[in-house]
Amino acid sequence: MNRLAVDFMDSTAASIFAELDDANRGRSLVAAVCARDAALRSRAVGALRSDGVDVCTATTGPAELLAELTRYHVDCVVCIASGADGDGDMACAQALRSRPSGSRLVVVSHGVSRTGLRRLLDMGVHAFVLESQIATALGPAVRAACSRLVAVPAEFIQNVERRPLTGRQREVLRLAALGSGNAEIAELLYVSESTVKSHLSAAFAKIGVTSRVEARALMLDPEVAREVGISDIR
Repeated sequence: MNRLAVDFMDSTAASIFAELDDANRGRSLVAAVCARDAALRSRAVGALRSDGVDVCTATTGPAELLAELTRYHVDCVVCIASGADGDGDMACAQALRSRPSGSRLVVVSHGVSRTGLRRLLDMGVHAFVLESQIATALGPAVRAACSRLVAVPAEFIQNVERRPLTGRQREVLRLAALGSGNAEIAELLYVSESTVKSHLSAAFAKIGVTSRVEARALMLDPEVAREVGISDIR
C-alpha cells in the first residue's frame, strides 16, 4: 500500500489504521462501485485495484448497484455522487442505506460543505473522498472504513465534530422538532419570536439541517439525539 496516501487522515486515525491494516494483512477486501460518469467510475476501479482491493461490480447508479449486491458479498460500497450543489451526495447516501448490512459506505464527490459533510456522516457514510484525491486516497479510505474508522480529507477534519448547542438552543430545537411554531415557542420560553428564530438558525447550522422537518428526522436517530443532548422527540 502507498503509505503516503494515508496523509489525508489525521495522524491519530492514520496510526490506528496502520495497526489494523498490518493485523489484517493478506485479507482481500471486496468493493462495489457506482458512478454515472464512466471516466470517474474507471478511475475509482483502477485506484482500488491498484491498492489491492477487489472490485466485484461497477454500475452507473445506486439502484443498479443494489440489484447487483444481491449476487455478491462486499465489504464496502463506493458511490461517486453527481450534482454540483451536493444534492447528489445526499441522494446517493440515502439510496444506499438499504445496502446489505455490514458493508461500509464511502462517498466520492468534487467537494462538500461543512453541513453537507456532517449530514453525510449522520446518514451513515463512513468515509468521504474528494474526486481530485481518488488515485491516492480512495484505497486507504476504503480500508479505513472497513476497519471501522471514519475517514475524511485533512482539510475537512474540523467539520467532523459537531459544535455543541447552548441550553436555550436545545430547548428551542426540541420544541421545534416536536412541531411547535415560533410564536408558541416564544410564549413557552418567555422570549420574542425573533429570539426563537435566532436560536433555531444557530441550532440548524450546528446540526447540519435547514428545516424543522430535517431537524425532526435527525433527532429521531437516538445516537444523534444523545450527542446533541435532546430526548423525548418521539
